[in-house]
Amino acid sequence: GQLEDAAMKLKRLKSEGTLLAEAERFAEALQHWEEALLFTEDPCDKAPILEQMAQVLLILERPFDAIRTGEQAVQSRPLWYAGHLTLGRALINFGELERAVESFRRAKTLLSQDMAAHDKTADAEMEFQELCLELREAENLWAEVKDRAKHNTSNEVIVNGRVVESHFW
Repeated sequence: GQLEDAAMKLKRLKSEGTLLAEAERFAEALQHWEEALLFTEDPCDKAPILEQMAQVLLILERPFDAIRTGEQAVQSRPLWYAGHLTLGRALINFGELERAVESFRRAKTLLSQDMAAHDKTADAEMEFQELCLELREAENLWAEVKDRAKHNTSNEVIVNGRVVESHFW
């Protein structure tokens, strides 16, 4: 058989990773995408792979790893709204509400700029509405947490469903 060149291998690994993720074989999908990254030189091409990996890490309830991977996607392609959106989702799952709101706001700005520069499609409009909803929910949650912090004089805080009491605050 013919040896696979790097471009073909990259395309195959990305495609197989997507199929594995759709089949809920997440660990295998991550392995394929990690290997695909080895054949990806252009940062703009790395971003979609990293963003998909971050989504899978969220499904696997690994928000910290999803944040790190989402940050790499954003660094690779800073003007791509989807990277900021996925990073925002990872941050909100980790409890980093203020940073999540910032990421959602950045995603909204970038998507609206994309829509202004190109023809608005029904899919883009629907995506924009969903993003606006997620942003509003994150802003409301962040406002609620700040408000609670102002009015709560208790030494107790709930962390991952457990009450933790500190004698230092």
